[in-house]
Amino acid sequence: MDRLPEDVVFLYDTPLPGTPTDVVRRPEECTEYLAPFTPPERPTPVLERLSRTPFPSLTDLYTRNGIAAPSYRVSWVAAFHHCLVGATPGHVRNVCGQQYSLQIRPHVSKLGDCAPASISRYLRSEPPRRPGPQGPQLPVPAFRLMPVKLVTWNVNSVKTRLARTKGLLLRHRPDVLALQELKVSDELFPSPEFQELGYRVAVHGQAGRNGVALLSRGSMEDVAESFVGDPIPDQARVVAATIDGIRVVNLYVVNGRAVGTSDYALKLRWLDAFGAWIRAEHDPGDPLLIVGDFNVAPDDRDVHDPVLWRGSNLCSEAERERVGSLLDWGLVDLLRVHQAGPGPFTWWDYRAGAFHRGWGLRIDLALGTSAVAERCTEVLVDRDERKPTFGEGKPSDHAPLVVSLR
Repeated sequence: MDRLPEDVVFLYDTPLPGTPTDVVRRPEECTEYLAPFTPPERPTPVLERLSRTPFPSLTDLYTRNGIAAPSYRVSWVAAFHHCLVGATPGHVRNVCGQQYSLQIRPHVSKLGDCAPASISRYLRSEPPRRPGPQGPQLPVPAFRLMPVKLVTWNVNSVKTRLARTKGLLLRHRPDVLALQELKVSDELFPSPEFQELGYRVAVHGQAGRNGVALLSRGSMEDVAESFVGDPIPDQARVVAATIDGIRVVNLYVVNGRAVGTSDYALKLRWLDAFGAWIRAEHDPGDPLLIVGDFNVAPDDRDVHDPVLWRGSNLCSEAERERVGSLLDWGLVDLLRVHQAGPGPFTWWDYRAGAFHRGWGLRIDLALGTSAVAERCTEVLVDRDERKPTFGEGKPSDHAPLVVSLR
């Protein structure tokens, strides 16, 4: 059997005879997690990653982090990094060859509500169980992934809309914020402003134009910029990271300007290259979420006047075919799972009172594999953030798209 995922926490309510308690084994190689008994009413990551600092006892683990000891009894906490070898959820054997029986009592079962994605995926796979040294195993509780709220927004200059972006974070409290069209370099991106609000930042900026960023309350792993085969690698249009077990790809597609121009031809080449990279480097069975400004309205339901826009840039068949090929590969348009349309729209021109007249397009999308779509409970457009009379300063010409996963 494959080795268990790294950075995994196991709670042992009853250690085997002779097992030391209140001691974390191999502290120099440990990554600790702490699981308080009662999750907060608003689901947030209550498993806090505490770094690789060794803690000689559970009491020290709690007190050093200013957290009161949980009300239930935990005899053992083991979180081994590179120390776990093949086992079932009911059996864990460490590098020293000692075997422990994983018994999570019913009064601790809420751990499943806030378990890391790695342990959740492993336990939900339900490999064959063997009887442990203390007799038959207790049933392993159903573990669930943590809820995730993601907002994607073409900010149209993060410098101009910094106050509004901070306001949006306070209003929505998302776990992840994907921003496009930053129009600033990495050095000028206001990372400290967002870090003060509790967000980690991954930014791929470009002075004056383009630029994408991911903000996350939790850790971001395997952060990557651009993609293999990008025909315009000097333009900052893609940033990706793994967040809460989901590979999140944030993109800002080439605008295209007008059908028949060199910009339009470049847009089609870029979409082809991006699609080829997705198919080559990802699997439809993996949890993958692609969000951002696609600069394509997928079909006529996404256009306020399909006849007027037919054949034009943003709505041409060639562009729609490129987006359709991503859906054919295995992605799901998450908004359309919950809203049949027509609408809602995410972009309105600043000119001619387009927003107030309802002259909009839906070009900001959230496409997820089935593993993500199954968790998606709601997708909505926050039109208030597009209103000149709402929020802090002039709005972007795009409205944020809000995705909720259970």
